[in-house]
Amino acid sequence: MSEYVPTEKGFPIREASTANFLISSIDRNAYANNNPVNTTAGNFVIQKNNSLFNGFFTRIGVQEVVLNWQLPNVYDISGGTGSQSEIANGGFVKNASVSVDVSGGAQTVATTVPVGIYTIASALDTMVAALNTAIGGASNYFTVSQAGAQVILTGTRTWRFSNANNPNLVNDLGFGIAGSYTLTKSIYNSAIPGLNKTPNSSATLFQIQSSPFFPFSGTSLPSLRQWQYLDFVSTQLTYNQELKDSSTSTTSRDILHRWYLSSGEGQNPPYQDSYGFTILPTYVPFSERRAFAFPKQIKWMPNMPIGQIAFEVYATDIQGNNYLLNTDGYEWMMTLLISEV
Repeated sequence: MSEYVPTEKGFPIREASTANFLISSIDRNAYANNNPVNTTAGNFVIQKNNSLFNGFFTRIGVQEVVLNWQLPNVYDISGGTGSQSEIANGGFVKNASVSVDVSGGAQTVATTVPVGIYTIASALDTMVAALNTAIGGASNYFTVSQAGAQVILTGTRTWRFSNANNPNLVNDLGFGIAGSYTLTKSIYNSAIPGLNKTPNSSATLFQIQSSPFFPFSGTSLPSLRQWQYLDFVSTQLTYNQELKDSSTSTTSRDILHRWYLSSGEGQNPPYQDSYGFTILPTYVPFSERRAFAFPKQIKWMPNMPIGQIAFEVYATDIQGNNYLLNTDGYEWMMTLLISEV
């Protein structure tokens, strides 16, 4: 019997060999004596006596990132520039100020909400409790109630948020400052599908309400988010990257990964607080891992070792300003996949 010989022969296919390059921002503490810059997870240098990686590889890919976050989202900025650069550099924050004019302006009451991490509901409740304590009396001046799609903040006498000493929190919650005195201020859920528990036909989210109903001031969706996204940067690792990263932002740099501070995939319906407002990232402390099926591929010259390496984390705030996030309150880890081809 003759032997069957195929006309075409197959070739074994083998995936390229790989190695893990494991990075943790906490590892900076082991090198603090040699590198004084190693103060935060947003700005540190790793330098060993030997190379971290020798050559013979041509690709670096970001396989996964873990972010542990505990930065506050309610605070006022004091001193310095008065911008988010102060908290980005680890200082110049204080309790959030709130003040109201009551009884037609006969009295102005001022108080604060402690620096911390809040949902919309917990920030509103804490603010109302602080105002009631500051006003005093046998019964609460302000109360919070729900009526269908509305969360309503009511005062027992005419009142308004004062022009004085309301730098951030009142605006972040969507309340108008000053304007007409009223007995009731209604907080409407958004008409944007998926963002709040009950769509409302009103175009404005927060409105001052009197009887008969008349909107005196309205703002956009309430948000306690202070940051839009984080950029993880290492110029030593992106040095050989011929295809450069770009952005529509006025600030653009080559990055390892951009972490968008948005709700995770599959979060449907979104998590909600006790008043039905969406709990967005940074409203609670979190530890989250993101893995990538097809990571960014960074070209590498095979004759170049990886020696001293620096890492930086840049944060962009809600207004689009970009800062080096050189502060405590967060740590991160990253797995890089090193490939021979």
